[in-house]
Order: sequence, then C-alpha cells, then structure tokens
Amino acid sequence: MVSARSKADRSRRTRVRLEALSPRSRRWLIIAVIVLILLLFLFGGDGLWSSLVMSRRVAELEARIDSLENINLRMRERVEGLMKRDPAILEEEARSHGMIKPGEKVYVMHPEKDKKNR
Repeated sequence: MVSARSKADRSRRTRVRLEALSPRSRRWLIIAVIVLILLLFLFGGDGLWSSLVMSRRVAELEARIDSLENINLRMRERVEGLMKRDPAILEEEARSHGMIKPGEKVYVMHPEKDKKNR
C-alpha cells in the first residue's frame, strides 16, 4: 500500500522539476503540449481532418447515388416501353442493333476515306 507521504514526495519532486525549468523552457513546454493537443484534435483517429474528408466523401457518394437513380429511372422507363411494345422505342432499339425496315437502303459513310480523297 502506498503511503500518503510517498505520494506527497512524488508530487513535490514533480513540482521541483518543473520549477527547475527556466521560464523560457516552461513556455516552450506549454507551447509544445498545446501544439500536440491541437495536432491530435485535427489529425487524430477521428479528428477534424478525418471528419472533413468523410463529409466530402459522403457528398460525392450522394451525388453518385442521385446520378445512378436517374439512370435507373430512364432504364426502367425504357423497359416499360419495350414491354408495352411502344413502336418508337422498339424501332430505336432495333436500329441500335443494326436492323433496318423492309425496303430501306443503308448508306455507309467513311469519313476517314473522304479526308484522304481531298
């Protein structure tokens, strides 16, 4: 068991050590401790910097979610149009796969060859 006297001796020794420092050294020690606390507050595990980075990341992800929801809505409308056999949507889909209507003629343009001939 630790006696009250030994606790008081340790406390007095610590005080003596701090008092042994010059005022200039004490000032630098206090500044160093404050800087260390600020650094831990700003850059520690869940510090201010980490919170700022996370809030920026959350904003980016929310924007991405909005974009994907818009794409999802457009695709859902397209699927519904295909399911209802909407002629405009069916024709657009068929043409995207290279299909043509009976009797149509296809003209293929090659811009690279036109530039060489000039």
